[in-house]
Amino acid sequence: MRNVMAIAVMLGLALVAPADADPAAAKKANAAGMKAYKKKDYEAAQKLFEKAIAEDPGFVKAHYNRASMAALQADVAPLVEEFAWLRAATSPEAARVLAKAKTDADFRGVALLDPARAAIGLPPVADTPLDALLLGYGGWWAGVDEGMMEGWIEMQFFAGGKAKGREHSGESGEWYAWSATWKVDGRTLILTKGKDRVETYKLDDCGESMGIEGMGCLRQDDGAAWVSPGRH
Repeated sequence: MRNVMAIAVMLGLALVAPADADPAAAKKANAAGMKAYKKKDYEAAQKLFEKAIAEDPGFVKAHYNRASMAALQADVAPLVEEFAWLRAATSPEAARVLAKAKTDADFRGVALLDPARAAIGLPPVADTPLDALLLGYGGWWAGVDEGMMEGWIEMQFFAGGKAKGREHSGESGEWYAWSATWKVDGRTLILTKGKDRVETYKLDDCGESMGIEGMGCLRQDDGAAWVSPGRH
C-alpha cells in the first residue's frame, strides 16, 4: 500500500494527504496567495498556491486556485495540469470546483482558447453557438480599438438581445457609455447602437494581436477593433 501511495503522490493524484503533509502550513500559504490575488499580483499568488500544494499535495482548493491564476495569466499548461489532477481526485470538493470553473470569472480570459476549454470541460469554440459564447462568464467582453479612437472597448451582453458598454478615447482620455441591441448571424455579431449605428464583429483568431497562440476574439469588420472575453 505504501508503494501505491508513493506513486500516487508522485503523480499528484493522491486521494489522501501523505504522512508528511502540513495542512496548517498549506492553509497559511493559500491565505497569503489569496491576499496577493486580491491585489491582482497573480504571479506571486500562483507561487504561493504552489507552495501550499507542496505543503499538502491533497489540498483541493490550492490546486484550483493555481489553475485560476494560470487562467488569469493565459498560461494554459498549469491550468491543464491542475484540472487533470482535479478530475483524478475523488472528493466532493474537487467535483464542486470543477463545476464552478464553468462560470468562475477568473477563467473568462481563456474562454476562447480551446485547450483551456477542454480542460475546463467546455466544448470547442467551433462547436459552441456564438450567442452562448457571448453570454458565457457573465457576458463581459473587452478589447482595443486601434482606429481613430485608439482606446479601449468594454461591453456586456444580456439574454434577450440587450447590451451595454463603454469606449475609451485615447485622444481625450474619457470613457463614453452606450447601450445597444444585439443578434447573431452564424459566427457574426450584429450590434446596433441607437437607431441606426450598426457594427458587425466576426469570430476570428486574434492570437497575433493578443500575443497568445490560438486565442479567439470578435474582430470588427474594418479590422481596427477587437474584443475577447474579459473586463478592463
